[in-house]
Amino acid sequence: MRTDQFDFNEEFWPRLLGYLSIGFLYLIFMESHAPQGVKWAAYHGQRIFNAVEYLRLHGYFSNYGYSVWTSCVNCDLTAKILSEKIYLSSSAMKLWPYILLNEWGGKASLFSYGHLIDKFVIGATSILLSELTLAETNLRDRLSRFWLGCAVSMLFLTAPWTYKMMIAAWADIWFAFFLIIAFYALLSGKVLSSSVFYFMACVMHYQWGLVTGAAIFFLSLLATKFSEDHLFGKFIPKFPRKTLGATAAFAISLIPAIQEILLRAYVRTQLANTDGSSLIWRIGVSGEDMHNGGILGALQFLGGIRITNCFRNPDGMLSALSLDAKISLFNCGLTVAGFAIISLVSIFGLNLFFRFHTKVGPFFFITAVGLLVFVSFLQQSLSVHLLGYSYIFSLLFSAGVVGFFEIFYFKSRSNAISMTLLTPIVFAICILSIHISMLEKVTQ
Repeated sequence: MRTDQFDFNEEFWPRLLGYLSIGFLYLIFMESHAPQGVKWAAYHGQRIFNAVEYLRLHGYFSNYGYSVWTSCVNCDLTAKILSEKIYLSSSAMKLWPYILLNEWGGKASLFSYGHLIDKFVIGATSILLSELTLAETNLRDRLSRFWLGCAVSMLFLTAPWTYKMMIAAWADIWFAFFLIIAFYALLSGKVLSSSVFYFMACVMHYQWGLVTGAAIFFLSLLATKFSEDHLFGKFIPKFPRKTLGATAAFAISLIPAIQEILLRAYVRTQLANTDGSSLIWRIGVSGEDMHNGGILGALQFLGGIRITNCFRNPDGMLSALSLDAKISLFNCGLTVAGFAIISLVSIFGLNLFFRFHTKVGPFFFITAVGLLVFVSFLQQSLSVHLLGYSYIFSLLFSAGVVGFFEIFYFKSRSNAISMTLLTPIVFAICILSIHISMLEKVTQ
């Protein structure tokens, strides 16, 4: 594949204008019509402020860079009870953009501009994702490429998992952002730059880094063992020296993971009390796992929201509901079920995507393996949180839909027919995604 496919040529700038227009229009619309708007959810903004303000008051290297993680409003951050509840899942290293905002402009600046940082990262990821899908597309005409790029951008930005990150972002947005840049650099033969960006991704989210690094390493090891070198470049990133490159990627992912694990273990020996859930609790085998919904619970995110969001009066009898309440309940159920079906269909579409996008396929395959690992092992954690880990599915979801677009184009062999029939489908999915997001009830 030619590396100039990723250059900012004259075709890119009209697409960039399209991407930016889609993003701004979506944000304006959701701010005006979505019950939760597009700014930080109240609990999330307060948590961020409490975390960075605590560090500012006590020193950024106090408690080894760890802070509190509470949504209490106007609470005394010097109180002893808070100092005894240091949260070990978010260090100052992962909060640095918000630390700078709070340091320079205080609480007002943090609440005014903090959410814009998250939206910039998500928006940049949508642009990179859209351009990545165009690298090997069968659509060669400039207009059709513009259409496909904008379609991917719309699908990604309007996805409910993306919306959740807009109002309550996790470190997953930074991991995806740096990971996709690292993959771009690798495709362009810039191995050192790729390694640096991959290391940055792993620092921002060591769990994703460890899982993706292990997936790359063990897949390459097994491919070599079974003489399946054809997997390199199609499902495994095309490193200059295959297994050696995969080993290096794994080693890079190990550094932040080992540092984080050892530091947390040491901090626990130094502090009397710390906050945060254990690994066995997140897996759901602690012995007290009322939130563990098993595999189905971990896959709830496929519906976009919990089905319980549809129940306005869960304590009442169905027969006691008004006609309007019954209609609302029925249609909400249809919405969640319909979106879950589309999500499952998009997973099947990933197979078609790999057929047409063999060079960029490894990015989506490795992230899909990573998500599969989290769904398989962290069953209680994903049952509790429909946001966070599921953000990566926004990328996979968009790619899966593109896979169906490609096969449709391949069968019809007509740009005119493809764009005419697929445009309403794109809008239908995006409208459904927006509707799902509007049904969201934000909780802590």
